[in-house]
Amino acid sequence: MPEGEEELSSIFQLSLKVRQLNDDAKEVADRYFLENLVRIHRAGEGAPYIGLQPAGVPIDKKVAAADKCIEVGNLSPLDGLVLPNEMPELEKRLHKALALKDFDLNDVQAGREYIYEYVSFF
Repeated sequence: MPEGEEELSSIFQLSLKVRQLNDDAKEVADRYFLENLVRIHRAGEGAPYIGLQPAGVPIDKKVAAADKCIEVGNLSPLDGLVLPNEMPELEKRLHKALALKDFDLNDVQAGREYIYEYVSFF
């Protein structure tokens, strides 16, 4: 969200400086940046920040299926995981996300619009 841009930018700049000191500093700076990135992103969604999850933590079946929907371009991965009456709304949300998926990586606003629709679909 735009409200977090200034805070994240200053965290990013500080992380870049610190990570040049040595390998340990690089590791700490990278984690500091990622933790704050996720925290600020979650706050923009109105969701709590519960920390970074370690690799290997199982992903909810619906979340994995929703991600697959974005990849394949249809709702088939969600068959049997959501109620049939939820499918029409999910179809609308999926199409909005897909319409914005191939945004210009240099266009921050377009990226924000895609992420908004992506999260709304999930």
